[in-house]
Amino acid sequence: MLLFTDNMSMFWDNVKERLEYLGMTQKELAAVTGLNIGTIKNQIYKGVIPDTESALKLAKALNTSIEFLLTGKDSKNIVLTPLETKLLELF
Repeated sequence: MLLFTDNMSMFWDNVKERLEYLGMTQKELAAVTGLNIGTIKNQIYKGVIPDTESALKLAKALNTSIEFLLTGKDSKNIVLTPLETKLLELF
């Protein structure tokens, strides 16, 4: 685990943003990722970035990239929710 730095301090803010956007709770995120809810809450409280494997699980569950979670930017692709993808297919 890494301690927050100025560049990484937005990790959990970006996780929270994606949770809100997807209408998902921290408890649901824990269930989807297989991560312990206590671990997630503890990392948020203590201000640490999860290990790579956990960060990958979080990014996948939130339909985004680790890059976005760390920086708030995604240089590769815009990540859409399944509903957004379906809506775009209709047009």
